Formats: sequence, C-alpha cells, structure tokens
Amino acid sequence: MPGIARSIQTESRQRAIAASSRWNTRFRALCSLLLAILLISCAGKKPTPIETDTSPDGSTRTDVTITDPAGQIPEPQLPPELRAEAASSRAASEGPKNQLHYTVTCTVKHASGRETDISTSEGDSSASSSREQSLPQEQEQEREQADGIISAFEKVSRLHQLIDTPTESATGLEQRLSVSLDEARDVLKSLGYYSGQARGWIRKGKRTDQGEQNNNSVEVRVLFLPGERYLMGTTTIIADVPEETPEGSSPLPRTLEDVGLASGSPAVATEVLEAVERVGRSFLDNGYPFARISNTRYIVDHEKKVLEAEVRVIPGSFVRMGEIERTGAESVNDNYVQNMRRWRVGRPWRQSRVESYQEALRQSGLFQSIVVEPGQEEDEKGNRSVVTKLESASERTVGGALKYHSDFGPGVQGFWEHRNLTGNGDRLRIDAPLWLDMQEISLTYRLPFFLRQDQDFIANGGFLNQDTDAYSLTSAAGSAGIERRFNRQWSGSIRGSAEGGTIKEPNKMRRDYYMLGVPLGAIYNTTNDLLNATKGQRLMVSAIPYFGEYEGNFSILRTRVEGQAFFPVIDEDKLVMALRGVVGMISGEESMKVPPSARFYSGGGGSVRGYEYQSLGPRNSDRDPLGGASLLEASAEARWKFTPEWGFVAFVDGGSAFENSLGQSSNILDEDIRWGAGVGLRYYTAIGPVRLDVATPLNPRGDDDAVQFYISIGQSF
Repeated sequence: MPGIARSIQTESRQRAIAASSRWNTRFRALCSLLLAILLISCAGKKPTPIETDTSPDGSTRTDVTITDPAGQIPEPQLPPELRAEAASSRAASEGPKNQLHYTVTCTVKHASGRETDISTSEGDSSASSSREQSLPQEQEQEREQADGIISAFEKVSRLHQLIDTPTESATGLEQRLSVSLDEARDVLKSLGYYSGQARGWIRKGKRTDQGEQNNNSVEVRVLFLPGERYLMGTTTIIADVPEETPEGSSPLPRTLEDVGLASGSPAVATEVLEAVERVGRSFLDNGYPFARISNTRYIVDHEKKVLEAEVRVIPGSFVRMGEIERTGAESVNDNYVQNMRRWRVGRPWRQSRVESYQEALRQSGLFQSIVVEPGQEEDEKGNRSVVTKLESASERTVGGALKYHSDFGPGVQGFWEHRNLTGNGDRLRIDAPLWLDMQEISLTYRLPFFLRQDQDFIANGGFLNQDTDAYSLTSAAGSAGIERRFNRQWSGSIRGSAEGGTIKEPNKMRRDYYMLGVPLGAIYNTTNDLLNATKGQRLMVSAIPYFGEYEGNFSILRTRVEGQAFFPVIDEDKLVMALRGVVGMISGEESMKVPPSARFYSGGGGSVRGYEYQSLGPRNSDRDPLGGASLLEASAEARWKFTPEWGFVAFVDGGSAFENSLGQSSNILDEDIRWGAGVGLRYYTAIGPVRLDVATPLNPRGDDDAVQFYISIGQSF
C-alpha cells in the first residue's frame, strides 16, 4: 500500500508539471502577441523632447511633480486618521485618558558631518536653538541651510501644527510622525534636495527633573539628510506661435531663463513655479489673451544633479486691442469709461493694462461688477474691441459717527457724498466734524479727466471755528485748481486760494485778516497703502506764496517738505520699520507778523507724541503757544503685527517749531528739540487700522504732563 500511494503521488506531480509547462507555453505566446500589438500601435509616433525612464531598476532620470509645501497653512485640524483614533479610544473606555505630550527636535546633518538642532515644545510656536553669533563661513552656510529646511518643515508638519493637541496613545503619535516624515521629504524636494532623506523616531519615558520616569511626555526626533542640492538644467517652453515676432510685441520666452530663472540656480519649487507663472503672464501681455499653460513636465537627473523642465503653452489667437465696447451702468457717461483706458488702439493685447483699467473702475466706487474681455470679431484693421460689462453701485453715501479726538476732545461727525454728480464720475463730499474746541463744515468737489486724461479739477471750501491754546479763529476759506498725474509715482498740483476772518492771539485783541495764495505741490509715492503702508516711500513737497493783511501787509513763501519710508523686516507686514522726517520754513517776514494759522506748530498725535497739541515751540509768558517760522520733526516706529487683526507699535518722536528760520538758529539741535517715546496698539479693519498710542516726554519742560493718549483711524504716518 505505501508503494501504491507513492506511485499515485509521483503521477500527480508529473501531471502538474506537464500542465504547468503547457500554461507557461501559452502565457509566453500571449505575451509575445501583446508585445507585437504594442509595437505596431507605437509605430510612427514622434519621440518626446525630453526622454525619461521611470523604471525601478536604478535609472537616474525620474519624472517628478513640482509642488511647494512650504506655503501658508490653515488653522490646524486633526487629520481623519487621528479623529478616528480619538473616537475609537473614547468609545473603548468612559474613563479619563492619559494625554501624551511631546516635544519635537529637528536635526539637519550636513555633508561635513556636523549637525544643527532646533527644538519646539508645547506652547512654543517658534523654534529655538542656541547657536554661536559668529561662525566661519562654511558653518554659517550650514546654519542658513538648516534654518531654511526646518522653517519650511514647521509650516507644513502635522507634528508642529498639532503640538498643543496631545495624542491619547502612542499609536496616534506614530501616525503623526509617519505623516510628517512624508511631509519632510516633500519639503526637501521643494527646496531642491531631490536625493534627500528624512528619518524619525520617538524617545519614550523622558525623565523629570527629579529623575522619575514620565511616560506621558516623550521626545519626537526628525533627522534630515539633505545631501547635495540640485540645480536647474535644460528648460524648454513649447508653444505653437509664429517664428517672427508680431509688430509691437516683445519676443516670447523660449526657456525659463528668459523669465528670470537662470540655468544653474538652485531648483527651488517656489522659484520654479513662479517662473512658470511668469511664462503665462508673458503670453498674456504679448497679444495672447487666451493663452494657458497646458502641461508642465519636470525631470530629475540624479546623475547630473539637475532638474530639467518642459512647459507647454496653448497660446490661442493673437489679438490687437481696439476701442472699448461698454454695456450697463447707463448713469455713467461713456466719456468717463473711455477715459479710464490704459492702452493704445492697435497695440498687442496686454493683460496687465486690462487689469489696471479694471482696478481704476473699481476704485471709482461706481460699479459693483466689472467684467472685461476681448471681443469676438476683428474690425477692418485687425483689432478686437475690449468688451466692458458694468453693473452700477450706489452713487450716494450718508453717514455719521461718534468720535474722540485726543487733541479736540469728544465730538460727532457727519458726511454726505455723491460719486457721480453730473454723470462724469465727479464727486461732491460734505463733511461736518464737530468737536468741543473745533467746529467745521467743508465741501470738496473733484472732476476727473479735466481737459486731459491725466488731470483732475479740484475745488474746496468751508467754514471753521477753532479755539486752541495758540489762537481763537473764525474763518472762511476756498481754493480751486488742477492736479496732474505725471506717472505712477509722481503727481503735482497748482491752485488759487483765499482765506479770511477774525483771529485772536493770547493777550492780544481780536483782528481781521485775509490771505491770498497760490499753493504748489508735488507728491512722490511708491507705498502700497494710504492708511497702512508696509513698504515704499512718500515725498510731499509744498510751496505757497502768500500775501495779505494781518498787523499790516505781508508777503511770504511758506514751504514744507515731508518724507516717509517703510521697510518690511519680517514677511510683508509681520514687522515693519517706519521712518518720517519734516522740515518747514516761512521766508519773507518774521513769524509774528503773519496770521497765527499760517505759522508752524509742533506736538500732538500726528507730530511729536508725548506733548500736547501745538505745544512745542515759542511760547509767551503765560506758556501759550505762539507758533514759529520754521519746523523740524523726525519719527521712527517699529510696527509688529502679531495676529491678522492686532498689532503692537513702539515709537520715538522728536521735533519742535522755532521762532526764526532754521538757518538763523545755531543751537536748535542742542537745546530746542523735544523728544517723546511710547507704545501703541493697533486694531486692523477694512478701512484702516484703529490706533491707540500712549506716549511720554523724554526731556519734558516743567509744565508737560507725564503721559499723553492719542486715538484715531490710520497710522500716525
């Protein structure tokens, strides 16, 4: 029987081998047939411009996807796997869970073998490390490399996002670490370290200061091995466009080097993606409004340590810009919409000019919907109309507010505005601020595109009643003139003005006065915001020849120059340094022979904080301000925005007004400058920051208060 059983088993194995042989023969025949079909189907196809081999057999060229993981991150949220873990843990037991707290230590190991460590603990949103202040150049470069890698990792790492949300088990922490290691590898690639590696582990049972084992506090370590940084290699832009550049256009880019990404520069994801975006913009600004990036392909060559790129663009039709064809918003005259145009008819389509045109329409406040696009058909000259579809917004606004002015006390303010008074986009505004020490009614009228496209007509008028320590005034004033925009940075104005009324200085009789003048002004402005600038400069120059009568006839030239500069130190608005300087002078008469309202004063919320309004400068025996013939002021602010809504400011102001001109006073800088310093709080709103400043004088006079408060809308300058 045992022999029969062995015989049966042998026969079964032989049959199985035979069946397997037949199956292998059939399988090889099937594979041969499929290979033949594949070769036939591929015959005649053109090779791709950049060859690639993605096989897992050790090839050195790999297709990659360029992404930038180091961008802004939304508010931290538990990922689905951690939410599921927490839910299952709560379902398993109704009792309280021991939360697992952890710290994160990131280490970058450099090619030299040296390491840089940066640690983050619970409740600490910023990384810290103890480093030498002065290092050799090689070590300084290693420190910068580590800072860049770890800073980018912190922005995307689940470990850092959720560090203030302890896990309920070691498994949850291991899941966070696993996800973060994938993010770490993405960060290395985004910074150009395509052969870089990231490793991580958890050290459990960290000891307390008393030497006891603490199983609820652990350390998570992440090790970066960046390796050599890859550089930009060959780049190609493929687009079906004519070989010859159309008249009026600039040559289109053929490589990423043509748009600012130099061959041999580090292959950083943000810079690559920005270059690709500039490719699209270059087509949009050179006659191709329908252009789009259809495909981007990136090849990493691990042998040469370079990143190669191929960008395919579908250009669409070439378009030349024609006249504006507008629809909607019939209450606005067509001349106003036409005058907003930022291009010459017949020029190649420029999307940046269209966007500037849209922005000008938006800033007018007359439209709530604006759509601008190329027309469908060309005219006999080959131009397409620029179709502008508009929807009207409300043209009138009325409002009011309760206010507190640090210089004038509590008050109310009302206003009424019409933004399209005659259908030409002309604006009339009436303001009525009423304070305890000042009451005013003012009217302002602006007519855009007066006589030419870059010029406006402006008229002002109003009545003022003011009672300060310097003087008591009741007056009426008016001015009219033109304002011209020379370019994006420079503008200028010329007006005629008249002012007259009654005025009383301390210890003097009330007198009538009048002044006639020709105010001249020029403004240079590169700042990014009127009420809350974070970068750029402003220069404001005014020169006003006045003649009139006060204590006799007078004729003067009143000049004032103010410069402002704003420098972002951290990010665009995280920390900003702001500087301001002012110089003013009256020439032709002694300051006491001109009306007090034309003199210079210093001190207060928009001047030298820490001192009362108009209090700095010459004073009489009762310490009442007299005003001066010259002015000198300087300010410096550090503006720190610690949340999107809140900010903190530290500042120093200095300055004063002087009885004589600056050239006639030899000891101004030694004796007469008053300094103040303080801190402020900012609450940022859609219409500008609301500010509260608290300041104290640094070299006070005997009657100066120890503290001054200032409240207003907008930065101090």
